[in-house]
Amino acid sequence: MEIGIQNLPAQINQDAVRRLLHNDQRINRILLTDAGNSDRVLAWVRMDISRVEANRLIKRLSHSWYQDRHLQAYACLFFR
Repeated sequence: MEIGIQNLPAQINQDAVRRLLHNDQRINRILLTDAGNSDRVLAWVRMDISRVEANRLIKRLSHSWYQDRHLQAYACLFFR
């Protein structure tokens, strides 16, 4: 399952995203992009989790703050 996490700060790195996800061992890949807006980074996180677990994680992330930024998370409907 692939999850998008928006509104991360520009200085974010993959290790910080892992910490944000409590170093979950099911993380396969993290891709960071700032396409179109260098102040707001988007993290694509691929994890070995079910849709139910993804929705639970998205709900937790979408109600959290990181470095004075309100995070927005969602699951991709289609992914490779």
